[in-house]
Amino acid sequence: MVDALPRAFIKAEPEDVTLTPGDLLYLPRGFVHEAASQQSSSLHLTLSVQAATWANVIERLIEQEPGLGEPLPAGFCKGAVPQTSDTAALAGIVASLAQSPGLNRAMIEIFNRNLLDGDMPANGQLAWLETEPKVEPDSWLVLADGVSAQLEREGDVPVLRVPGAAYRADPRAAGFFGAVCAGRPFRLRDLDDGPNLLPMSELAQRLMTRGILTMAVKAP
Repeated sequence: MVDALPRAFIKAEPEDVTLTPGDLLYLPRGFVHEAASQQSSSLHLTLSVQAATWANVIERLIEQEPGLGEPLPAGFCKGAVPQTSDTAALAGIVASLAQSPGLNRAMIEIFNRNLLDGDMPANGQLAWLETEPKVEPDSWLVLADGVSAQLEREGDVPVLRVPGAAYRADPRAAGFFGAVCAGRPFRLRDLDDGPNLLPMSELAQRLMTRGILTMAVKAP
């Protein structure tokens, strides 16, 4: 970031500020800073407003169009000058994107990603992150109250879509993701497809940290 900062800022002495309960420190956007806790745990929270744009829709649409991965034709921009055939080809591509069957899907995905989903742990999860229990193969787990989860597939890859995130995993995780979405207590050891319990336990621990999974009070 050095090249983007004013010289006066680079030469300035850093200011050390210690916050106590109830304090609020406001830093303008782009202000270089570093936060660290002292005797007890603390939370360094950064807030930003990220607007969804048409560029997001176009980028997602382009990712879905395999034809755009083809190499440019021979003679493209001959003599470092765009040719009439080049601009005509590009105009044709733009027109085809507007008629692409994936256009609606791209817009819906951007809506879900930027305008609908939140990315904060649910159910007051920040209050007990340090005391969360360790997930074991015999632990009873269940989808947390008020959290929605949906199982999707991208080819052979199962995708667990939750507010603010999408988790992709080995095909063997499909049973685990399905159990999460079912909303009923389950144990990793009892899943029908017999996944490798270690990576599933690690993934379950991540979902618990995010407030997506919680320990079930009792067996079903």
